[in-house]
Amino acid sequence: CIKPNHGKVANQFDEELVQEQLRYNGILEISHIRNQGWPVRFTFEEFLKRYKFISYPQSSPVRINEVTCETILKQLKFNDYVIGKSKIFLKLQHFEVLNQRYEQYIKKIIICQKIIKGFLTRQKILRKAKYNATERHSFMSEVNYSGKKIMDKLVALPNVSAKSIQQIPLNPDDSKRSGHYAKKRLKSNKKSTSTADESIPMDEHEHTEMLRIAKVSRHQSEVFD
Repeated sequence: CIKPNHGKVANQFDEELVQEQLRYNGILEISHIRNQGWPVRFTFEEFLKRYKFISYPQSSPVRINEVTCETILKQLKFNDYVIGKSKIFLKLQHFEVLNQRYEQYIKKIIICQKIIKGFLTRQKILRKAKYNATERHSFMSEVNYSGKKIMDKLVALPNVSAKSIQQIPLNPDDSKRSGHYAKKRLKSNKKSTSTADESIPMDEHEHTEMLRIAKVSRHQSEVFD
């Protein structure tokens, strides 16, 4: 605020006091500079923080002084500018050129970010797909191994052969029930104390179901092989 007089009395204007305040606050100098045509002002730190990329890498440290700022201005081939003790004074056309360079720089940064993010996303998807393929292969290997064990046990039973198992028709629900019956049969085999040469007693329905399970397991093995 500018005081019109020492007593702050209304309708009294002390010209010398007002001029002294304007001079000490730098307002007269600012008005003079604006009249000369340098309305854009930056401190050295502000200027380098925004436009350092024009002449220096962003990662490299630079000294905050008039020499560093002037290097940038000379690279842009600016002529009519003023460098003070702590600020740079530019014309409007200089400011427009600097803003254009800054916008181009930001656009390039955004493009680089898009490329890097896209690459990282694709790598993540590929790793996930590879993991799923490995899990699927492990699962099918386990299924094929279980089916082979059941097949061997069924073929060892009387009046059962691989040809008779192949002739059994497949039902859509067999693939869902095969795992259940296989686990049930393997569990009963662990509890059983009978020898390998002894036949496992089973009723006609269970015998038919086990044959169908073996058929399904063999069919799955042929498909995924």
